[in-house]
Amino acid sequence: MDDLNERSIRPVCDALNAVPGVRTLWSCGGHPIRESRPYVVFVAPKFFAWRIHRALVLASADGSLKYAWWLSAHFRDNGRLQWCIEPNCRIPRWKFLPVIRLLVDAELQRLAVLIRNQNRTHSLDTSRQRNDDRSPHKTDASWPSWRSPAMPIESTTNRRAADEPTPKRTTDIYG
Repeated sequence: MDDLNERSIRPVCDALNAVPGVRTLWSCGGHPIRESRPYVVFVAPKFFAWRIHRALVLASADGSLKYAWWLSAHFRDNGRLQWCIEPNCRIPRWKFLPVIRLLVDAELQRLAVLIRNQNRTHSLDTSRQRNDDRSPHKTDASWPSWRSPAMPIESTTNRRAADEPTPKRTTDIYG
């Protein structure tokens, strides 16, 4: 991957690859000649991708990142999701000229720091979760609220038969 990975996007890829369960697939640092924005495509657990999404939204809102970055998801051939981080705006070609390119590279460095910070938080959360799982005094309050037992699905045909008469078929004007 070293020869395919561009120097400017490398810190972002390294930050993503440092997270357990995350692997970059391909990336680009952006080009002035053929218009191309910087991006990274990777596979990751949905929860981690959600954290990256939230961090990108907050960093764009508070001005930590100069461009509006977004995270999008696409299906791979095997049906699993792959994620793409890219700016949600057009970066003018002149921004990729050698001297000004340093501004785009600095933005990519800030993005890498943002991802590294999410990795630290993710590591703390997973270690807490492992400790909670080992606890002999686990209570129902420790289960997330979204994790409730499945409710039985009632058949609509049985309900219709009991509640109301079957509607009579009417013929329409065409037939």
